Amino acid sequence: MSGDHTFSEITTGKADVLINGEKVFHRPQEPVLLPETEYKVESHSWATDENVLSKIGGTMFQRASLRSMEYLDIPTVISDVADAAESCEIAVFFVGTTNGMESEGYDRDTMDLTSDQYDLIAAVVARNPKTVVVNLSGSPVTVSPFIDQVPTFLQAWVAGQECGLAIARILLGDVNPSGRLPMS
Repeated sequence: MSGDHTFSEITTGKADVLINGEKVFHRPQEPVLLPETEYKVESHSWATDENVLSKIGGTMFQRASLRSMEYLDIPTVISDVADAAESCEIAVFFVGTTNGMESEGYDRDTMDLTSDQYDLIAAVVARNPKTVVVNLSGSPVTVSPFIDQVPTFLQAWVAGQECGLAIARILLGDVNPSGRLPMS
């Protein structure tokens, strides 16, 4: 997909990232990308070069992945969502974690959501006091920055195939959102 994208590289050990055969990132061992720092790469096409693996010295990766997503101007997105929420009778939106933020394979450094999610919640609630926040995560998250301002909060845990239907039935009052918690 053409356009601006955000990339993240996740490995244990050495990492090289090549775009169009040109090395754009090299990590001999320890990470050099800084947290809370934006790195921007523009891509126009994506192709696999069968010689790439031989250029970097092997075919074995240990826990390596290169992820990309469309680049988002977060302040603009937050403003647009808050604008849309203002015109709604009730604003329902989702926050949470991803498999990049939590996993059985490592411990989380924090129970916090990303700061952008807290900013989004504050912006939406400021524009529409009838707000429902649905959190999708596999573990507890810090809710103290917003819980007193949000009239309805639903912890939906890790979403399954019928997540949308289940949440809709809860919000419409068709079922009671009770059940066993996955932790004590």
